[in-house]
Amino acid sequence: MNQKNLKRGKGRPIGMLGSKSVVRTLKVANMELAVRLEHLGKDEESVVSGGVIYVNIDHPLYRTYQGKDELLTTHLARVLTKELTLRAGTKDAEQAFALQAALLLNALKEKGM
Repeated sequence: MNQKNLKRGKGRPIGMLGSKSVVRTLKVANMELAVRLEHLGKDEESVVSGGVIYVNIDHPLYRTYQGKDELLTTHLARVLTKELTLRAGTKDAEQAFALQAALLLNALKEKGM
């Protein structure tokens, strides 16, 4: 799925309203974040639409880590921090990686990893 397949203003990708999806609201850096685990095909790890991060449970990395709680937690933390970093608008790669590393460190530290 790519950005042109997203319906603007509706807050979710077209056709991504499966009844078996999992929705969680997380608090990250004093802001609420909605995360939805969804079938998106095998292309992208995640898509953001309408303030919701859709994590692709069909992606090969998700499937590889499925059933391995610590690895799946690390994978999800990486995907979420990647999306947050991309939305932060940092143009410098070094600053973007530093921001992602700080977010990831905080997320995994709170999890006790």
